[in-house]
Amino acid sequence: MIKKKSNFKTIALMSVLSAGLMVSGCDLDDWFSHDDGGGPSSALKSPSGIAFNGNNVYFTNSGNNSYTQCTVDTTGLIESNTCIRNKQIQGLLSNPVGIAFNESYVYFINSVSNSYTQCTVGTTGIESNTCATVMPSGLTNLLLNNPIGITFNGNYAYITNSNNNSYTQCTVGTTTGIESNTCATVMPFESATTLLNSPSGIAFNQSYAYIINSNNNSYTQCTVGTTGIESSTCVSVTPSGSGSLNNPFGIAFNESYVYITNSSSSNSYTQCAVDTTGLIESSTCVSVTPSGLGSLNYPKGIAFNGSYVYIVNGGYKSNSYTQCTVGATGIESNTCITITPML
Repeated sequence: MIKKKSNFKTIALMSVLSAGLMVSGCDLDDWFSHDDGGGPSSALKSPSGIAFNGNNVYFTNSGNNSYTQCTVDTTGLIESNTCIRNKQIQGLLSNPVGIAFNESYVYFINSVSNSYTQCTVGTTGIESNTCATVMPSGLTNLLLNNPIGITFNGNYAYITNSNNNSYTQCTVGTTTGIESNTCATVMPFESATTLLNSPSGIAFNQSYAYIINSNNNSYTQCTVGTTGIESSTCVSVTPSGSGSLNNPFGIAFNESYVYITNSSSSNSYTQCAVDTTGLIESSTCVSVTPSGLGSLNYPKGIAFNGSYVYIVNGGYKSNSYTQCTVGATGIESNTCITITPML
């Protein structure tokens, strides 16, 4: 079967070249993608995470252990025709999900190998030749366990572990990035009951940390002190009614609202008001399902930039993101459009 597939690609490529078509800049696996059935391939492959840095945006591709980089204009708009997929560090990534920037480094979370990949960031973006994968060996035996999300707050990095209902906290050095030998894994409990349930996204807002629980449609709220998350203060919150969560995944704050993506067939996001202290007002939550040109497909990562919000669509073969305008009352769902960037 492999031989037949290779012969087909060779013959087809010769036909394309003889027809005078340009295929430079992409390899055969890009051009004859099994997802696309032939022709130019999507720049995204089962995307999950999203993060902005400078004039670029980056997506993680769990489908082929790569990341995609696109240029962003001065208004915050992603220029989808500039997207390129970087495969140079495929050997270092292992089903990458979360991504976050801190100072002069970027971090990819590898959910399969229980590790993170750290790369230096230069003036033109990620310097892939500087990347190294790290499996933390901190204060406890088991640190990362099917890690998903990552974020930074103060002098600490936080990574969620979906398999053992925990988060890992590491100290961040001023010039060296995450100090992996300082990492410790924490499992918040209340009355012998774990407060995390397959945690995914994580975000901070003022003096609170919020961790998304994918399995029981809730989020966990904790107070943040000088030494990081105070796990003894954590409580689990389950929005109900029109704001209920449905296999939630990503979380992002913007102005006086928070947004949580629902990575299920509901293809929605949940919007909640946030008070002046940074506390989510769960009674105000409402779920929104954009339709038409801006429909979602098992949404995962979410990020704001300028006057736009971007939601990554992780559904089978969707390989896209949804872009919406953000107004005074939050995301304007009637402005959403879904975009599949091509190589």
